[in-house]
Amino acid sequence: MRSDCYSGIAQSTLASVRANFLPKHEYALATPSAFKHLKLDFYKKTQASLETLGFVAVADVEDRTVSRAGSVVTFIRTMRHPDTDATAVFFFVLPIARGFVEFETFLSDKHVIVDTNIPQGDSLADFPGIDTACHAHGSALKKIANAHARRVRERLQSQKGTKVEPIATYEAFVRAQNLINRSRHDHLASIGWVTLDYLKRQTRGDDETAKGIYEAVQDILGGKAGKGAKPMGRAANTAMDRASRNEQLVSRVYAQALQDRRVGRKLAAADLIVYHIEMLSQEVNSGASFEQYFRWAAVEEISEAVSRLESLALPKVARIVRRAIDVAFPNGLPSTDEEKSELVEWTEEQEERLSALGAEFEKFNGRVLNALAAFHRKSKPGA
Repeated sequence: MRSDCYSGIAQSTLASVRANFLPKHEYALATPSAFKHLKLDFYKKTQASLETLGFVAVADVEDRTVSRAGSVVTFIRTMRHPDTDATAVFFFVLPIARGFVEFETFLSDKHVIVDTNIPQGDSLADFPGIDTACHAHGSALKKIANAHARRVRERLQSQKGTKVEPIATYEAFVRAQNLINRSRHDHLASIGWVTLDYLKRQTRGDDETAKGIYEAVQDILGGKAGKGAKPMGRAANTAMDRASRNEQLVSRVYAQALQDRRVGRKLAAADLIVYHIEMLSQEVNSGASFEQYFRWAAVEEISEAVSRLESLALPKVARIVRRAIDVAFPNGLPSTDEEKSELVEWTEEQEERLSALGAEFEKFNGRVLNALAAFHRKSKPGA
């Protein structure tokens, strides 16, 4: 069957995925009384079980981005383990009357380890840098928590110098979740948002329907809207197509660069610039402005950011980054990462100025993305 027969389903599928996997989500503190339609007993019982394992409460949170998208997961309870710095996240999905739990640990090498009782078949894709293990829904929380702790230990032993990043506050939780959101968004954008395997699982093995929807999605991304689609002007269609292709290119290069760096593979010059500037953009857009970037980026990377932006013909963005460096390090950028680690606790005034500069940077997100894509195509034609 032709792909345009599935155009309507493909459009709704693509719209839903994009709405739920934005690179930056809006979160807000929440109260259980606002979510009485959910099974609140699940939250009480799960919290009590986790407390017996040593976890303590952090915050109740609503993901307003997901709520606005019309999805079902809205009220999230978060806890942490004071000794291991593991995070426990749990929520109740009303339409299927079932609650789910995830254990998450964030590492300094930007790797995230996740153990969950969410069915593997519900996952859109395997996300690079997010090492997820799915457990049976009926598994005891203690069993899942122990499996998670073991996998974290194994990762720390195999990656010398890597540390666990504590998520002890609501603000830290938001920053960490937006790093995951950005990673998921970029990977999905790089692979065309949905996979054929995922659609086969969702259609319960109906290969013909899955293939039809998949091809229709790719037609939409390629600028072929299908017969049932609302027509757009040629200029608007071309601009959307170009933006989509640029996003996919940068996301693909960045995701591959992350994998190459993890295994010690040297990056080509063009890939390295895309990696460094996209990392800068992701960190600044994570919800923690420039603070996040200056905390985790190497001194060498920070020192070259301004010149790299200038080489991409982004002088206004380069000036924003230069001002941010001057605010964060008024006595000059330190010469080593060890020295920098002693200088990343800022005054309230510095944090406000960095946040304002982060907001200025965000206005150029599209221009930075397009510049990276144009640079990479010119440097590596056909790549």
